[in-house]
Amino acid sequence: MARSPKQIDFKRKGGRHLIGISGREIETRGLADGFWTDLYHRSMTVYWPTFFGTAAAIFVFLNTVFAFLYWLGNEPIANVAGNEPLGFFYFSVETLATVGYGDMHPQTHYGHFVATIEIFTGMSFLAVMTGLIFARFSRPRARFIFAKNPVVTIHQGQPTLMIRIANEQNKTSEGAAISYIMLFMVIVLTNLYLYLANRRNREA
Repeated sequence: MARSPKQIDFKRKGGRHLIGISGREIETRGLADGFWTDLYHRSMTVYWPTFFGTAAAIFVFLNTVFAFLYWLGNEPIANVAGNEPLGFFYFSVETLATVGYGDMHPQTHYGHFVATIEIFTGMSFLAVMTGLIFARFSRPRARFIFAKNPVVTIHQGQPTLMIRIANEQNKTSEGAAISYIMLFMVIVLTNLYLYLANRRNREA
């Protein structure tokens, strides 16, 4: 038995949109080329380092924006040494993460207003990240192994190409995954049959 490669992979090569299915590349045309067209799908399919790196960059960017807003005010946060931007950044991190140690706190209406917006943003960001991480971990994955050598035998009076497939996971295979594999195999075998039929006609 041989392990099946990663079934579906999306990539771009030379300006072309390619979809890799079980080692085969299929070029797609007519699709909208926009980053925001399916952001959820991109979040679910990128590699883990890219996912966490993007989340960390967004976290730092949000804290930098709110630190700048605090810095624009007239001493909006208490106990910030010298009203330095770095102190406002640390306070923004504590507020966005809904930690709040208590040493630094808003002391003006402006500070409370910006902190209110940041707390709402932090809760929303945390909810989105929790949902995406859970969805990525709980996403079902089909893991199949195939026989290295196919078998040609007589089935119902006709020569038939047979390929053995086994489920690598210790559970029952899901119908959707099986249907996808069987559809892909039907397409491959149909193309093989047409190729052999055309070859025989040319030789005849």
